[in-house]
Amino acid sequence: MPVKMNSRPTPGSNIVTPGINLCGLRMLDAAIDRYEPDLLISICGEAYERKAADPIIDLYGPLTYRMDFEDVYGMPSSLNGQSKAPHLDMFRGLFAFIDENFPDAPPARILAQCSIGKSRSAAVGLLAGAYIAQRSTPVEDQPMAARLLVSRLLKEHRSMEPNRTALGMGCCLMGDMGADLMKQVMEQVG
Repeated sequence: MPVKMNSRPTPGSNIVTPGINLCGLRMLDAAIDRYEPDLLISICGEAYERKAADPIIDLYGPLTYRMDFEDVYGMPSSLNGQSKAPHLDMFRGLFAFIDENFPDAPPARILAQCSIGKSRSAAVGLLAGAYIAQRSTPVEDQPMAARLLVSRLLKEHRSMEPNRTALGMGCCLMGDMGADLMKQVMEQVG
């Protein structure tokens, strides 16, 4: 079950990172109830996933950003339109959504949901957390913020395997913070 992790400064520093948690579609209602997210990011690739997720989201009502892409690997140009691949506009939209809905204070708790809760949700949850840390943390502390985001999420979700296609796309929009996040995922997750 998800554990509540709140946005907090790291002792002795100016680093602020949100709590990030992951869940699969089957555990969405329980995760929302237990984790009480400030922001829910719902990632579905198939129509049946969206059909199952939306009534739960509508019932519980947390602020939600919906993304629709399949758990694909590789560059979208190599997929020949055979699947619903992630694209840069999805991540630009996520970052704009965070800016619009949390202009002053970042969300303390982010819940990212995909079908199983370990690949797409891990990538997007890390990207949202890194984007928030980038906004809230001095530049010199951002490499440490990226390390903390990955290590804290990995501690709670040892089986996470962030989707590298989605992660790479989002990271390329974040400059040095994106490079730091990708480096930490490669070092800590493999």
